Amino acid sequence: MTRGLHSDTDVQRGEGAPPREVETRDAPPGRVAIGVGLFLSLMLIGLALSAVLLWQLNRDHAPSAEAQARAPVEPPPPHLLAHPADERIRLEAAARARLAQGPMPIDRAMREVVARGWDDAPAEPRR
Repeated sequence: MTRGLHSDTDVQRGEGAPPREVETRDAPPGRVAIGVGLFLSLMLIGLALSAVLLWQLNRDHAPSAEAQARAPVEPPPPHLLAHPADERIRLEAAARARLAQGPMPIDRAMREVVARGWDDAPAEPRR
């Protein structure tokens, strides 16, 4: 069961509805073709102008610092040794010499690392 229409509402379909009006003529095809042609030509002109503008702006543009930071970086080549066996013997001898000294307080060990340097890193200059 449906509610009745409000007294101010016009009936749109069915009994009591006014006769439907039908459009008597269509838009002229010539004017429609001109309108579509103008729209497409303006769109192409806008695309061409934006392409020229972007080309002009990017012509002398250097990459930003952020883009350079994101660029892939090739790692340096590995440090190859001419005589790896001799280097290994030298490293093991130095490690055995440090172990032969026995345990030492951490403060003394830190002072020795600062004086001697860490592996290949040079020692800090004395002040």
